[in-house]
Amino acid sequence: MAKDAVINTRIDSSLKKEAENILQNIGLKPSEAINIFYRMIVAHKGLPFELRIPDEEFIDHAKASMEKNRRLGELLAK
Repeated sequence: MAKDAVINTRIDSSLKKEAENILQNIGLKPSEAINIFYRMIVAHKGLPFELRIPDEEFIDHAKASMEKNRRLGELLAK
């Protein structure tokens, strides 16, 4: 397949740097990762992961866990 299309997009510079560091560690160039992502979209006929709004029970559980972690951090800091 000929690679004849170009994608231009703007993203947060810190996100770009962090992602590129990870990609470098696994031996991928950003363009290769984007190609893989597009191939996965085609293979899945959609995004290769689920996008959803978490339900209230999950949000409540996450908030409670964060509060427990905060309190534990305070105890460990003493």
